[in-house]
Amino acid sequence: EQEIAPYSVCAIGQQDCKPGEPTTLSIPADGEVTLKLPGNVSDGEWQLLQIYDDPGANVDHTYTANEKSEVTVKGSSDQTAADGTHPRLAVAEIHTWALGEQDGEEQGYTVVWSVAAQ
Repeated sequence: EQEIAPYSVCAIGQQDCKPGEPTTLSIPADGEVTLKLPGNVSDGEWQLLQIYDDPGANVDHTYTANEKSEVTVKGSSDQTAADGTHPRLAVAEIHTWALGEQDGEEQGYTVVWSVAAQ
């Protein structure tokens, strides 16, 4: 089990937000990885974005509060390409938002965790 730091934390509307580097995990084509979300993420609405080496296989799913606290992402898509192969996972991202404080005032933030498949 590995804890993953956020890829980006940006104030809502911030124009110059610079993301970090995605965490790289070894996910074989025939393997999978389970992403477990902490309660402060899964108790609100969040989104899973799966990006494959074939954009036609990309998947975007939004979960409601407390719907799931973990998701399993496969190393390859279930879709079959014209050449008979299955698109490989390139990146999986968890997107959510959080409230924080900046200069004594409440501020909304977008938070993204990013895992690059290797």
